[in-house]
Amino acid sequence: MSLALRTLLTGVIDYAGLFPPARLPLDRAVDNFAEYRRHPDAWMLRHFVISAQQLSELTEHFDKLSDGANRWTLSVVGQRCRTRHEWNAVLENDLSKISEFAERHRSLATVATLELPLPEELGAIELSQLTVDEVFGILADATEQHALFPETVFLELPAGAAARESHRMLTRRIGQRDAKSIRFGFKLRMGGLEPAAIPSIEQTAETIHLCQQDGVTWKATAGLHHPLPRHSAEIGATMHGFLNLLVAVTMAESSQLHRSTLEQILAETSGDNFVLTDDGLSWRDHHATIPEIEAARERFVSFGSCSFDEPRADLGEMGYDLDGCHSTSR
Repeated sequence: MSLALRTLLTGVIDYAGLFPPARLPLDRAVDNFAEYRRHPDAWMLRHFVISAQQLSELTEHFDKLSDGANRWTLSVVGQRCRTRHEWNAVLENDLSKISEFAERHRSLATVATLELPLPEELGAIELSQLTVDEVFGILADATEQHALFPETVFLELPAGAAARESHRMLTRRIGQRDAKSIRFGFKLRMGGLEPAAIPSIEQTAETIHLCQQDGVTWKATAGLHHPLPRHSAEIGATMHGFLNLLVAVTMAESSQLHRSTLEQILAETSGDNFVLTDDGLSWRDHHATIPEIEAARERFVSFGSCSFDEPRADLGEMGYDLDGCHSTSR
């Protein structure tokens, strides 16, 4: 395995087996994650993704968390709601559950990150600076009140034309940081069970550009089971490739490419055009060094996937030897 591939994929997958389309029962998802943590490819894993509402059920499976290895790290997902008025109560409920869990069970699991969907009504209206400041103020006060200081609080905009228009304002505000000790990030949903849930190549390139430009840490979720773009007959649309996404993020970080070039990388369907060696990675005439890949991965931390097997199997079919040591360079 080349050093570039190892650097690109280390800790890149948040295991989200509890979420669609897998929707596994909690016991099976826990069993899977415990097994994956013992697998030779465990270096690709990051966090176990669970909803705030399921945290209390996780206590029934603590015997599996106590496997002699490092503590499990969790990425906890908040509930969705329709309006900003409802959001206050929903947020309070979620953070109370998370705070209680973190305090009682910190010896077995760490709440590393939060993933909070913003109210659905924000997808129908363009965010104003006042609304953005209000959202950040509520989040900062609520997390401090509950003594929650995770690595990152990722914010997800709801789908909608106005949400896309609000994207720039939100990433710019995240990039400004906050006076309180909370690190905010951006979360992009890359897929779902219907075509409308999949962002276009243009929208995805815009996210990469904005996060790089505004200095924003971000993650993706859903729809990234395969390294390269693949048409899904079940969904009736083409799903994005996680290798394309990672290479595009890296090239944006190293060369600050124009969005049209990022779109070409995201649309690439030939794995032969991605070359990963011990010196770095290349796509056609563009190159990135190992330190530049590392910098890109500090910007883009992970993607949520309900499967840990499919991404690795597809990489194997492309000729990448994940378990080997510098055996195949591409």
